[in-house]
Amino acid sequence: MTGSSICRRTLLQLTVAGAVALAVPHGIARVEAQEAGKTVTIAYNVNLPSFDPTVGASAVNPTIQTIYQAVFDPYIGQAPDLTFEPGILTDWAYNDDKTKIMLTVRDDAVWHNGDKVTPEDVVWSLERAGNPESGNPIQFVWSKIGNFQIDGNVITADVTEYQPDLFKWMAFLTGYVLPKKYYEEVGAEGFEAKPIGSGPYMVDTFERNAFLRLKANPDYWGGKPAFDTVIFKFVPDATSRVAEIESGAADVTLEIPYEEFDRHRRRDHPGLRHRDDLHQRYRRHEGRERPQGGRHVHQQEGHRRPAAARLRRAHRHAADAGIRRLRSLHHRAVRSGRRQGAA
Repeated sequence: MTGSSICRRTLLQLTVAGAVALAVPHGIARVEAQEAGKTVTIAYNVNLPSFDPTVGASAVNPTIQTIYQAVFDPYIGQAPDLTFEPGILTDWAYNDDKTKIMLTVRDDAVWHNGDKVTPEDVVWSLERAGNPESGNPIQFVWSKIGNFQIDGNVITADVTEYQPDLFKWMAFLTGYVLPKKYYEEVGAEGFEAKPIGSGPYMVDTFERNAFLRLKANPDYWGGKPAFDTVIFKFVPDATSRVAEIESGAADVTLEIPYEEFDRHRRRDHPGLRHRDDLHQRYRRHEGRERPQGGRHVHQQEGHRRPAAARLRRAHRHAADAGIRRLRSLHHRAVRSGRRQGAA
């Protein structure tokens, strides 16, 4: 990956797919022809409750994953076609009888404070995620492995209960590696005050309920990100987010009201383009199809307009319903794995 290409987590992936998504939002992007080394500003629809991407309801909020994936690395990454690719782990597998897993940790990743990412960090992150007292919403998955052993860059662990989708979770919600030494030194409160990860962007300035400024990580193992600065402006009010775009104060927003989306579709404005592939376009990330020129108004193809009350209820209960949905998917996958094993 070159420095001029947009990294997998350059924050131009405006929506994050996941089982917890109860409604697909409309979005508007006023994306000028950005050049590498510039700044992109996003009028974001939600605040950031916590910098820990592995605990609490925010850990399974699909919208916030955009920020988490900018700062932290997952165990396993995903390619543009959603197949798995190396993250902090370069190799992962079960043994033949599914009683152990083997994980290989890359040796070229560093934390934002300059410390090297180690297998000890990976083991600590997995053990913490599997601890029922940690507050990890997916603890019921991570608890299926234990008795970790480290030999060089290779980790082995016992499988206490076969989890057929374990490696998929390592590329999904709460599947992030955190810095053991740093976290234990500063504690939970210190980590919230000054978080570090190993991802393509580092936290520069954070004003709660106001904005988050990220700066590019020049030592990122995946290559230097395209933008030097990414700014999230937390703007919960939808009308204000639209005004941010129209005034040029922000380049990107999402979750706008349907009437505003329709109004922009009807406008005959120079440079205003309509697209039906916001989600698909930005899931193809990696800079292979960088947005160019003008302003973009997007609507995901096939989305039907629900009643306003239903939409409000969906957003209000997204976190709780999302966790229930994740548990349902988990149990379904376990049953499927057991049937396959019996066959």
